[in-house]
Amino acid sequence: MRADIIIGIDPDTHLSGVGRLDVASRKASATTLPFALLIDYVRDVVKSAHATNDKVVVVVECSWGEAHN
Repeated sequence: MRADIIIGIDPDTHLSGVGRLDVASRKASATTLPFALLIDYVRDVVKSAHATNDKVVVVVECSWGEAHN
C-alpha cells in the first residue's frame, strides 16, 4: 500500500508525540498534543486527504510491549 501521508504517534498519558510526513513533498513536522486534540488532528488529516484522494497511514508505537524503568 502506497501512502501519501504517514502519521506516527508516540502515545503518553499527558501529551502524545505526533509526527507527519507528506511523502511527495518530503515535508516532515512534529509536535505534542493531548489525546483529545490528537484525535481531532488525525480526523482532520484523514478528512482533508479524503477530499484529494490521498492515502493516510497511521502508525502507533507499541510502548506497552517494552520494558520501562
